[in-house]
Amino acid sequence: MNRPLETVPLDRINGASRPLKWCIGTATPAKMNFSIVRCKSILGGLTMVNHKEILRLKSLGLTHQKIADAAGCGRNTVTRTLTRARKRPFSGQQVQSMSQQEVSLQLFPTESKGPVYKMPDYEWVHREMQKSGVTLSLLLVECCEQCHQSGELAYKSTQFNKYYADYIHKTKATMHLERKPGETMQVD
Repeated sequence: MNRPLETVPLDRINGASRPLKWCIGTATPAKMNFSIVRCKSILGGLTMVNHKEILRLKSLGLTHQKIADAAGCGRNTVTRTLTRARKRPFSGQQVQSMSQQEVSLQLFPTESKGPVYKMPDYEWVHREMQKSGVTLSLLLVECCEQCHQSGELAYKSTQFNKYYADYIHKTKATMHLERKPGETMQVD
């Protein structure tokens, strides 16, 4: 749902709580009397930072605080964006020819998530636990050695025990028998 653009004088922004994003519309460097265009970037229900707009506003010579007010983001976001832009110098024409998403990906490439741990075969662990003299600690050490040999990361004892308890709870086969007390006797 797109809202129509609304032009608001610069002096109306002072003291505003900035509930929506603000973008600079037009500016004349001689007068520096420019208007603010109210806009909201929504992608998947989340408000996105317009990095392209931040770079454009910096090229006009605005301070970080004024850029933050105009772009509707925090001053630290502006600083972080401009620091990344200095590391990857863009020309004005390059930024104008790229879309907002392309600029964002150039400045903040997606980073891989944290390390991936190998999930042990808890069916095997459960079968091994049935043997006498085998403990969960011994099986953990064995799983860690297997992971180390294959170059994978193994869970530590807390997570290993938690996932084993979850496996036991999930596969536990019990049946509740409804009966009156003393009516019948069950013998295994």
